Amino acid sequence: MASQDSSGRPWLWRSASVDMLDSAGFRQLAEAGVRRILDLREPSEYSSGICSEERAIPTHRLPLYDFPDGPPRSGSFAEVYDLLLHHRPERVIDAVRYIAEAPRGVLVHCTLGKDRTGLIIALSRLAAGDREDEVIADYAASASQLSAQQRDWVISRIRAQAPDPATQQQALDLHLTSPAAALGAVVKTLKENWGGADGYLRHYGMPDEAIAALRARAERR
Repeated sequence: MASQDSSGRPWLWRSASVDMLDSAGFRQLAEAGVRRILDLREPSEYSSGICSEERAIPTHRLPLYDFPDGPPRSGSFAEVYDLLLHHRPERVIDAVRYIAEAPRGVLVHCTLGKDRTGLIIALSRLAAGDREDEVIADYAASASQLSAQQRDWVISRIRAQAPDPATQQQALDLHLTSPAAALGAVVKTLKENWGGADGYLRHYGMPDEAIAALRARAERR
């Protein structure tokens, strides 16, 4: 999914993992305008079966959670986003700053491109001046972009890892849905505590010139 500037040109993309792209797939990304890839996964999530040749697009790896056993497997959206915003702010800032300072055209991904990626994309777009309703609607569309293969993979892993039905359902909701209310609550928290996304970013050390670079990328001057 792509975010566009005021002239309709994409400047920021998000997706599921690109591990299985071949060289032709990476060429297509480059032709679309992708100049850098930001991978938010934990080391335990990296695939050992990458079939692509040497990547034509430089990739920067920045794990957000920094947990030895990978990302949270269950919990609510509120708990996950509270963890990232309040307990991993330096990594959140590093991710958004990378988008601001990299060459124009960054693709951000995690495993499914929904939760971690959705938060970083939302913060970047809000700080760039995009409308809240558009950012929330874009986030809410995330789950509909998951393929049947991705859904089946998630369901099989959750059933193997969480035998308790209640825990299974919570994990399925976390991994397979993207409710607008989840990001809406984040937007509300940002406003109440820091005056908005740009206030949050500045509070945790994002320089003004990096926020200005985001606005320039989106042409929201």
